[in-house]
Amino acid sequence: MSRWEKRARRCCIAVAGGGLLLAAPATAQQAETDLDSIIDASGSPDRAIALARTQEEAGDLLGAAATLERALFKGSITATASARLRYVGLLCKLGDRPRATTELAKLNGIGASDTAWAATQRACGDLPRPAGSGSAALFSGQVTAGMAYESDALGALAVQFALPGFKGVRDDGFSFIGSLDLAGRIPSGSSFLYGRLTALTKNRVAGADLDYQIGDLQLGYGVSEGNVELSGGFFGRYGRIAGRDFVAEFGGAARAAVPVSARSRIGFEGVVVHQNYAGSTALFSRNGTRYDLALDLQGSTLSGVTYALGAAFEDKTANTRQLGYTGGRVFGAVRVPLTAQGLYGALSATIRHVAFRAPALGARQIETRYFARAALGVPIVDRLNIEAAVSYTARDYNKASALVDYHSVGGELRLVWNFGQ
Repeated sequence: MSRWEKRARRCCIAVAGGGLLLAAPATAQQAETDLDSIIDASGSPDRAIALARTQEEAGDLLGAAATLERALFKGSITATASARLRYVGLLCKLGDRPRATTELAKLNGIGASDTAWAATQRACGDLPRPAGSGSAALFSGQVTAGMAYESDALGALAVQFALPGFKGVRDDGFSFIGSLDLAGRIPSGSSFLYGRLTALTKNRVAGADLDYQIGDLQLGYGVSEGNVELSGGFFGRYGRIAGRDFVAEFGGAARAAVPVSARSRIGFEGVVVHQNYAGSTALFSRNGTRYDLALDLQGSTLSGVTYALGAAFEDKTANTRQLGYTGGRVFGAVRVPLTAQGLYGALSATIRHVAFRAPALGARQIETRYFARAALGVPIVDRLNIEAAVSYTARDYNKASALVDYHSVGGELRLVWNFGQ
């Protein structure tokens, strides 16, 4: 914003506020700060919707409408469809039904989710649903790329036996890291088709040479019944280590999501897959079936904080009995907006405990794994951030396993690009 624009804005505030600004300079300063936040927040449809929701819940319907108007002015009809639908609901609440009808007509052929349309109906009553609503495909994604450092890159994938006087070999390393996450959804009435592809790669730059790549694919069908959503379909995973095939698994996954409030929902998810490991033989084989049952709570707050908490049960069978296991994990993540300009902080952590099957002779292996990560994201342009993070990874084994414990401190610097709806 130029110096003259800032002066003009201050003049407008002074004229509108009059004696209030003279009587309460601290309040005036806060008003200007809030106005800056509103202007910045309305720079993208998603941020405008979040801010408008906060204003509406505080009773400021005119302010919420103005926030959405700025976003609608800046973006295309398609990019601002969700914001426009919320704007229509606000116009109805403000008693401007003719204008609401006009704005709604602009969404013909664009479509809206059943949930969003239900919210509009609650505000407006009986309005004609835009032609094509519920049939528009939704796609979103994230691409990241950067560098990572690990204080023990060798131990991340290598398992070492504990011998008298041997503390294990450690080797730090730098790596290129990259990830891809693509998700799509094609709704049709109360049902939908969905798909998701994720991929992760780590490639050595210096230090320990233990590269790996992992990819997941999900395809399926779902239905929405009221506020409850049920879905299920194919699940597949493929992994490579050090340039060689490691594991391929395929099977099915099902999920149910139930809202517990306007801003949170509980999810139940089950995965059953058959695993094929490279190098398996009749005498030593990891091949088998993996089961995973998870429960999670996801939601957000009025201030824009998003979070996820959960727990899961795991079980795996293997042709070689002692390579199967039973275990569980707990996990959590939170993302906190720090400024209206897009600065954010993020924390995540996982604790996983696994007990392997007892072999015919000897004791069974038990291990507990820990992972924690803290990140700070700085916006470069809209939807493109640079993110710095520190992490800690550890594996603790029982004495009977005769394996060396592992721990490593890491750091990352990467670009994060979010796109789509």
